Amino acid sequence: MLRLRLITGPLLIALLLGLTWLDVYAAGVWATPLGIMLVVLSALFGALGGAELTALMQSATRGSTLSRLPGALGAAGMTVAIWCCSQEQGCASLVLLLIPLAAALIALFINALQRRCEGALAAAGAAVLSSIWVGAGLGMLLAMLHLAPTPVGGAWLVLMVVLVTKFADIGAYATGMLMGRHKLIPWLSPGKTWEGVAGGVLCSVVVALVLFQALLHDPTVDWTPANVPLWQVGLLGALLAIGGLIGDLAMSMVKRDAQAKDSGTLLPGMGGVLDVLDSLLITGPLAWALVTLAGG
Repeated sequence: MLRLRLITGPLLIALLLGLTWLDVYAAGVWATPLGIMLVVLSALFGALGGAELTALMQSATRGSTLSRLPGALGAAGMTVAIWCCSQEQGCASLVLLLIPLAAALIALFINALQRRCEGALAAAGAAVLSSIWVGAGLGMLLAMLHLAPTPVGGAWLVLMVVLVTKFADIGAYATGMLMGRHKLIPWLSPGKTWEGVAGGVLCSVVVALVLFQALLHDPTVDWTPANVPLWQVGLLGALLAIGGLIGDLAMSMVKRDAQAKDSGTLLPGMGGVLDVLDSLLITGPLAWALVTLAGG
């Protein structure tokens, strides 16, 4: 399991870095919308995540048969709509409000085609939850591309959020394995410890500070937030670690209700798409809100 995770994890990071570089290059050379390649990947992952969340909902309802299509469409649609909204493309902001409703109506329509009312509420609820939790989480992460005045700066912001969040997971896992003694929430996530949480927060703070210094010294970036104090960067790292932990625990609660160890089996050694995205679905919106409140 660990061997597969050590293979899948770096491959996903390499894919993210490669697409981010292509996005910035294409935006500079061909004037394509910034994030066009990342949004395609995110919409795909959003659709898969929405389908997984619907499957978990089906398992939790103990008997209802739910179509995965509405959740997949809602999550992918919300991801793309928020990305468009971040570029101020007119009616996207109105469409954003309609996506969860449309996903719910599609779910109810599928029930109607099958001439059954059983599971209708669960189907509509899964579609709405997928649109908001998965779709909005990914969409707001991508929206950070446009919080910086330059494409390279926006790419740096997104990469910082992803890397700080994931290194918090790594730090928490390593610290918990080495010195974890006091369980955090044993009835929900028996493997997590308070020592692991502290290690994850410390790791995320260090990674945030290192990446911020790298951003300041990157000659390809013609935008540098040099007026940001280091303590604010460290605080952001700590908050992202806590936000990621909340996302992880929230998904753990859903999986336990569904009596599932993982959200899926698509990613070898890691489980499903939601097992990888759970923390980012919280840290993406959290980082967007914090950076926006701080003035971008």
